Amino acid sequence: MATLIVVILLGIMTILLMANSRSLSQLKMQLDAVEARQLQKFKPPVADRPEVQQTPVVP
Repeated sequence: MATLIVVILLGIMTILLMANSRSLSQLKMQLDAVEARQLQKFKPPVADRPEVQQTPVVP
């Protein structure tokens, strides 16, 4: 019983290590994309930004 658990744990660890080494760069790219998206989300809308001066529309 104990040997079965050890074998399963070793298998899981090797799978994780293989996946980790292969997809670390992909994971980094995904994280960067998510960060960029979140930064865009937190930007205030155009009207609230000080650098954008809106001219009042006179009918």
